[in-house]
Order: sequence, then C-alpha cells, then structure tokens
Amino acid sequence: MAKKKIHATPSPPEADASYPLPSVNAAMIVAVVAFSVYVKSICPTIAGGDAGELVAEGCQLGTSHPPGYPLFTIITYALKEAFGEYGRPAFIMNCFSAICGSVQAGLVAFITMLLMPKLEAPAKAAIGLACGLGSAFSPLAWQYHVTAEVFALNNLLVASITLCLTMYAARRADRWMYLGAFLCGVGLTNQHTCILLEVPAILYMIYAGDLIKQTGKLGICAGCFLVGFSSYATMPVFAVLYPHRGSWGDVTTLSGLVKHFRRADYGSLQLYSGDASTAEGLDERIGAYFFDFATDQGGFLMFCGVVVTMVGVGLRLLTKNTKSKSKRNSPQPPDAIAATADHVLSLLLSCWLFYLVVFHSLANLPLHNKLLFGVHQRFWMQPNIFAFMFAGVGLGKSYSYICTSVVPKFKSVNLVVLVAILFGSLAIAFQKNYARVDQSDNYYFDYYAKSIVENLPPNSLLVINYDQQWTSVRYLMECEGLRPDVVAVNLSMMSFLWWESKKLVYDGFVEFPGTHYAKKGSVGQTVFNGFTFEDLLEANIDRFPGGVYLGGKLNFNEEEHKAKFDDIPWGMTTRWIKKGEGDGLENVRLWSEQNRRILGNIGKTFETVPNLDKWGMDTWEWTVHRELFDHLADSNSYYLDLVVGEIGEQMEPQEKLDALVEITAIYEMILKYDVFNNDKDFGLYKNLGLAYMHMVRSDNTLEFRRREGLFLIEGMDIFDDLGENFPSKLAKDYKDYASLRWGEVWKQFLAMEGSENDGSYATVKTLIERIFGA
Repeated sequence: MAKKKIHATPSPPEADASYPLPSVNAAMIVAVVAFSVYVKSICPTIAGGDAGELVAEGCQLGTSHPPGYPLFTIITYALKEAFGEYGRPAFIMNCFSAICGSVQAGLVAFITMLLMPKLEAPAKAAIGLACGLGSAFSPLAWQYHVTAEVFALNNLLVASITLCLTMYAARRADRWMYLGAFLCGVGLTNQHTCILLEVPAILYMIYAGDLIKQTGKLGICAGCFLVGFSSYATMPVFAVLYPHRGSWGDVTTLSGLVKHFRRADYGSLQLYSGDASTAEGLDERIGAYFFDFATDQGGFLMFCGVVVTMVGVGLRLLTKNTKSKSKRNSPQPPDAIAATADHVLSLLLSCWLFYLVVFHSLANLPLHNKLLFGVHQRFWMQPNIFAFMFAGVGLGKSYSYICTSVVPKFKSVNLVVLVAILFGSLAIAFQKNYARVDQSDNYYFDYYAKSIVENLPPNSLLVINYDQQWTSVRYLMECEGLRPDVVAVNLSMMSFLWWESKKLVYDGFVEFPGTHYAKKGSVGQTVFNGFTFEDLLEANIDRFPGGVYLGGKLNFNEEEHKAKFDDIPWGMTTRWIKKGEGDGLENVRLWSEQNRRILGNIGKTFETVPNLDKWGMDTWEWTVHRELFDHLADSNSYYLDLVVGEIGEQMEPQEKLDALVEITAIYEMILKYDVFNNDKDFGLYKNLGLAYMHMVRSDNTLEFRRREGLFLIEGMDIFDDLGENFPSKLAKDYKDYASLRWGEVWKQFLAMEGSENDGSYATVKTLIERIFGA
C-alpha cells in the first residue's frame, strides 16, 4: 500500500516568505542607524547645486527648471506649511532627504537578503546589514541624503520599484505589478533617469504577466501609472493660480508643458547644453563609473562582490542547457523567492547594465572638468543601489563556497571572520568619509547669497546669469523673504522665446524692451523682436533708484553697451552706470569707501570660507571660494588701474600711498589664501608688482599707515595676518620691503606659464633686467 503524502501546513501570514522577519529587522536597523548619522551631519541651510531653486519653487508652488519636478515641489510646499514654524524650509527639506535616504538604505539591505535565500541566517544578516549601511554611507549618496535635492527621493523610488520588480518576478502577485506601475509613474515626476530602470522593468512585467493578452490587467497597470504621473497636471494649474517672478518656462499650454517635460530648453536626452566636443566616450565613462565604485563609493571589497556576481550570472547563462518550463502566470508557492533567486538576480543585473550603457551613451558632460565630473557623478547613485545588492550576493556566494569547499569544519570561525571583514571595512570607510561629507557646518551658500543681496542699495535690480548665484539668492528671497525691495531676474531665462509669457509678472517693476534677450543682429533680435543687454540697461537704468547690477557674465560676447554704460565692481556683483557717472576723483573716493564698506560686510557675513581640503573642485562649495576671491581680485584690479592712472595723479601723495598699501595687502591675501589660483593667475603677480613699483616711487616723507579691519574672515586682519609680508618692523622701511617684493613677484610673473602672451611681458622683463639685474 502506497504511503499517503503528508502536505505541509501552510505558513501563517506573518511567516510568509514575502516578508521574512530577519530581513525586515535588518532593514529597520539600517534605516535607523543611517538616519541617526544623517541627522548629525545634515546641512543646516541651503546647499549648492539645484537645491536653492528647487526649494524656492516649492515654497511658492512655482515651476522649477526642466523637467519641472512637480512631486518635489508639492512635497516641499506641504512640509513647509506643516513644519515651517520649526525650522527653515531648506532644513526641513534636508531632513526629508535624510528620511528618504535612510529608507532606501534599509530597502537595499532587505532586497539583498531576499536575493540570498539559501545562505544561513547569521551570514545573510551580516551581509545585508553591511550592504545597506555601505549604501547609506557611500560618500556620494551620503552627500545628497543630507541636502535638499531630488536625488534622495529618486533613490527611494528606485529602491521601491526594485522591490516591486523583485517580488513580482518571484511571486507573480498582481499587487506588486500594480504598485510597481504606480511607483514608475511617481518616479518620472521626480527624476527622469528613473526611466532607465522603468523601461526594462515594464517590458519584463508585460512579458512575464502576459499583459498583451490580458488587456484588463494592462489597463489597470496603465491607470496606476497615470495616477502616479498625475502630479504633472498640477504644474499648469499652479502656474495660472500662483504666477510669480522667477519660475521657469510657459507650462500653461499643452505644448509648453510637453516641451518642459522633455527638457527641450537644454536639449532632450542630454545632460549638458554647453560644448561637449571634448567629452569622453562610452567606454571611458563606464570605466570611470566602475573605478569610482571600486575606489570610493563601494570600496574594493564591495567591488569584488559585484565582480563575483557578474561572473557567476554570466557563467550560469552560458552553461544553462534547459529552459524553465514553469508557467509565467501561475501563482507561486511561499518559497518562490528561493526557487527563483537566480532568475531575479539576472533580471536586476539586466536592469543595471541597461542603465549603465544607455545613460553613458547619452551623458555628454566632459568628465575631465572636475566640477562637471561632480555633476555627472550624481547620476551614479541610481546604479550604485543595484551595485550594493550585487556586492552582497557576490559576498554571500563567496562565503558559501569557503564554508563548503575551503574550510568547512570551522563555520563559526568563518562567520566571525566574515563579520570582522565586513564591518571592519565599513568602519574604515565611515571614518574616512564622515569628515568629508559632514554638512553640519555648511553655511557657505547662505553666506554667499547674503553677501550679494544685503550689499545692494534699496530698490535695486539684480540681473543674475550664474546658476549658483541664482539658486542661493532665489531661495533666500522666495522662502525667507530677504530684501523684498530688490528685484532679481535670470538673464539666461530671458533668452528663451517663452520669456514673453513671463513679462506680465514683472509689470510695473522691470521693463523688457522686446520679446526675449537676444544677440545683436541675430534672428532672435531682428525677426522675433528680441532685445539686447544694451536695450535692457537703457530701459531700466532710471527705473531703479538703487541701480542695476549683474551677477555672472553675459550670454553673448556683447560690447555695444559699453559705449553708453560703464561697469564698476560692487562686492560680488558688477554695477552698471551711465557713461561718465563714475569719473572724477570724488566719484572714485566715493566708490572706494563704498567698496571698503562692502568688503567689510562680506568679511563679516562669511564667518568662514570653504576648507579646500574638504571642498574640492568637484563640489559646488568650491565655487563659493572661487567667487569670493575672484571678485576681491576684480575690485582690487579696478582700484589699481585708477590709482596708477590719471585719477592717481590727482590724489594727494599720502592718499595715493594709502590706496597702494590697501591694494597690495589685498593682493597678498589673495596670494596666500586662494590656493587654486595663486600659481596660475599670472596677472595677479603682474598687478601686485605694479602696485609695489608705485609704492617705491612714492615720496620718502610719506607715512606707511595700516587700515585695520579692512576684510575680516575668521578674525583675519589682512595686515596682521600676513606677518611675513607685512611685518611691523618694516613699517618704517616700507620702500625697502616694497622694492624687495616688487622684484620677487615680477620674477615669478615672468616664470609663469602663459605670461609670455601678456601684452606687458616685454616691458616687465626689461624693467626687471635693468633694475634688478635678472
């Protein structure tokens, strides 16, 4: 008599393999630990990049730059309204990013453990925790999980879609397909690179679910996707109900909305709208990604895990002789994940490779530019989510092999070694990265924006054509109400034809003498009735009692306006005045006093400057350092030209010497502290030598006088801090010291690369040879 088969008792719901308790616990631990660290390292205000503009538009329900980011806008507005009394809008959104990043890290741990169903629980938990925390504390993700950008939310949505894809591939449960479709729609309203996961995921679900034949399910999926995508419908509504200055594009029409969505202003399917002729090729970009993961984001151990996974999947596909005959549509038993882990892993690996190939085929940023490399690098966070999962699987496979084939008798020892290696590597990486990505003292863009806006006279027009200036200034003006009397307008926005639709919100404030900003003689000006910068100045110079100021540079190589207008340095901006208004000794004295006051204010605003050991050239904060010293050098050069020219001849001798002392002191400070430019800017050495030469030529009876507290940062006084350059003991013999420095800096000028192309090179060389015999 045949034995009767005994059927196993179905698992209770709480033990369902879809939600294994150890995996859930590991995910929660990772999320809590990550958030605890993020809170301690979070940026207290607005950071660089697009953060300022994104939060500013959220504060006013406006339209951000293409593709618009409606989901982020709505979330920002909702959180500002709900928690605005507890902190600054930027800080609130920084905390939101920290929450998103923490949950994403937890999901990485969860999915990683799901992909290792046969691995023993302690080892699985250790690897899952390590991969989740590794993802959380990789420097790139960490940086953007403590600042208000769209990347943290995108990482969360990508991890969530990946979870749905994983569960559907294993279980064929329709709820995961519908949830995944909804999240795919949501993902596209936040970050468009999400589509590089969605395309292979959607194609897989259509195939695996046989949705071509099951049109009812296909319709439900389409409906779920559209519901998730529906926040784009709010953009034209908000644009009509809440029009305000500074929002991007004309999204009040269907064509305008579609144009904005597909980023037509930048060039659809492109990251960079500038000159991409020197951009690297596909192989170099992908190689840069793997190198970055192996040496920085993941580390060697995680990279080895990825390699093991890739090799394992590749060998399995090559040696597979028979195909699975299981029905694609049949419900799967609770242990389906164990049965189909390899299938799911192959699917996720395909999604990862699809992203790497397609993204790097379209990305056109020149990676040899460190700042643009940093911009490009941000888009590696999405594939890194998969890389950490694959690293976990590879480490799990390696551990299993060691336990079964290498040292099978010492499993406990193997586990201890595994834990030590995993968390030892993690601790080393954490220690190395914490100081590097800690944003808790990052007030630099707050300082930067305030130093610009607070030093403008009342009722001024600020024309901005520099992204970092625009985003930071816009945040403080829109979200925190800084200087409502100042009108800020973006010059680059004016260059688009849709600018005509924006003119109404500036009515009564700014006069735009045409449809949009265009180059003189171009089709935009002659055919579409555009206006030049000269036209803009003529129309507004008398409308703003405080004056018209420019931040950044003009779009086009324009010179026509200089026949009617002069530009003078004004702190971190340039002021435009009518031709001749700044001429004469009295006007120069007035400007020098104003400039001294502005520089003093800037020095007080900047409690500290970015530490260049931490904020390298691939960070936005580095640009603040550059801007500060560039404008300091520009105003100093402007003053030097006046003092050694006709204006200087009208000055009293003592007044001229005082001016030269001030000029040389500021140049010396730039040489000492602007470490990125002090060995490249040969014009700086030429001008400093020129100032010293005129000091040497001054009357012997004049007094060397210090001007205390001219420009203070970190308690630094230009004169006292530069002890080696302005020692007190030489104050009485300043001409000897000036002569010494004159020879030193001009010799350095002559030795610098490129200085031979300077128009003054021959003259400087002749003087040095004649006076100093060199």
